Amino acid sequence: EKASVPLLFLHNLDRVIPDSGDYVLVTRIAEVLGLPPGTLRAALARQEPPVYDGSISSAEDDFSEIETIAANREDDPTHDLPQDAIDEIERFKEFVKHKYKK
Repeated sequence: EKASVPLLFLHNLDRVIPDSGDYVLVTRIAEVLGLPPGTLRAALARQEPPVYDGSISSAEDDFSEIETIAANREDDPTHDLPQDAIDEIERFKEFVKHKYKK
């Protein structure tokens, strides 16, 4: 009540995807509790969905990069595997590529 924050906000605080108004409310709560506002704002910020500004690539692109790296490594982890295991890995890669083409 001292912070003038709706009770519903407090009940749903762990599920909030924060906006600027939510940070104002959390700041008020911190001030009433005598806590540094930055601590509660940082905790609330961890609930924000991640932002990805990088390029979007397909699974096929990603796997081709991995394949190239693995082919050029002297310590290739498939070096000691029997051919059946290597074939199984290749089939799994194809399965994943097909799955993400849809």
